Amino acid sequence: MKLYKLTAGTLLESENGIFLGPELDWDQLLGRENLPKLLKSEAAHWEKISFEKAEELKEEGLLAPWEIRKSGQLA
Repeated sequence: MKLYKLTAGTLLESENGIFLGPELDWDQLLGRENLPKLLKSEAAHWEKISFEKAEELKEEGLLAPWEIRKSGQLA
Protein backbone atom coordinates (compact mmCIF):
# COMPACT_ATOMS: atom_id res chain seq x y z
CA MET A 1 0.00 0.00 0.00
CA LYS A 2 1.31 3.42 -0.95
CA LEU A 3 -0.10 6.80 -0.05
CA TYR A 4 0.75 9.97 -1.94
CA LYS A 5 0.12 13.55 -0.96
CA LEU A 6 -0.81 15.54 -4.04
CA THR A 7 -1.50 19.21 -4.57
CA ALA A 8 -4.97 18.07 -5.71
CA GLY A 9 -5.75 15.59 -2.90
CA THR A 10 -4.59 12.15 -1.81
CA LEU A 11 -3.69 9.14 -3.93
CA LEU A 12 -3.85 5.61 -2.53
CA GLU A 13 -2.36 2.61 -4.34
CA SER A 14 -3.50 -0.70 -2.89
CA GLU A 15 -4.11 -4.28 -3.93
CA ASN A 16 -7.71 -3.22 -4.70
CA GLY A 17 -6.73 -0.49 -7.17
CA ILE A 18 -5.77 3.16 -7.25
CA PHE A 19 -8.00 5.72 -5.56
CA LEU A 20 -8.13 9.52 -5.54
CA GLY A 21 -9.44 11.14 -2.39
CA PRO A 22 -9.58 14.53 -0.68
CA GLU A 23 -6.73 16.30 1.06
CA LEU A 24 -6.04 14.74 4.46
CA ASP A 25 -4.52 16.03 7.69
CA TRP A 26 -1.31 14.03 7.55
CA ASP A 27 -0.24 14.73 11.13
CA GLN A 28 -3.54 13.36 12.40
CA LEU A 29 -3.61 10.52 9.89
CA LEU A 30 -0.16 9.15 10.69
CA GLY A 31 -0.96 9.03 14.40
CA ARG A 32 -3.86 6.62 13.82
CA GLU A 33 -3.74 2.97 14.79
CA ASN A 34 -4.32 0.33 12.12
CA LEU A 35 -3.73 2.82 9.32
CA PRO A 36 -4.05 0.29 6.46
CA LYS A 37 -7.54 -0.73 7.63
CA LEU A 38 -8.58 2.91 7.97
CA LEU A 39 -7.31 3.78 4.49
CA LYS A 40 -9.03 0.77 2.94
CA SER A 41 -12.30 1.89 4.53
CA GLU A 42 -11.84 5.50 3.36
CA ALA A 43 -10.94 4.42 -0.19
CA ALA A 44 -14.37 2.83 -0.56
CA HIS A 45 -15.71 6.41 -0.82
CA TRP A 46 -12.98 7.72 -3.12
CA GLU A 47 -12.82 7.77 -6.92
CA LYS A 48 -11.18 4.71 -8.46
CA ILE A 49 -8.80 5.84 -11.21
CA SER A 50 -6.57 4.27 -13.85
CA PHE A 51 -2.84 3.76 -13.53
CA GLU A 52 -2.34 6.31 -16.33
CA LYS A 53 -4.42 8.95 -14.51
CA ALA A 54 -2.51 8.28 -11.28
CA GLU A 55 0.84 8.75 -13.06
CA GLU A 56 -0.43 12.01 -14.57
CA LEU A 57 -1.52 13.31 -11.16
CA LYS A 58 1.83 12.39 -9.59
CA GLU A 59 3.69 14.23 -12.35
CA GLU A 60 1.50 17.31 -11.89
CA GLY A 61 1.74 17.67 -8.14
CA LEU A 62 3.41 14.98 -6.04
CA LEU A 63 4.32 16.26 -2.58
CA ALA A 64 5.33 13.21 -0.52
CA PRO A 65 4.99 9.43 -0.94
CA TRP A 66 4.43 7.02 1.95
CA GLU A 67 4.59 3.27 1.95
CA ILE A 68 2.54 1.66 4.70
CA ARG A 69 3.27 -1.89 5.77
CA LYS A 70 0.46 -4.23 6.79
CA SER A 71 1.57 -3.68 10.38
CA GLY A 72 0.61 -0.02 10.01
CA GLN A 73 4.22 1.13 10.19
CA LEU A 74 5.72 3.50 7.66
CA ALA A 75 8.42 2.01 5.46
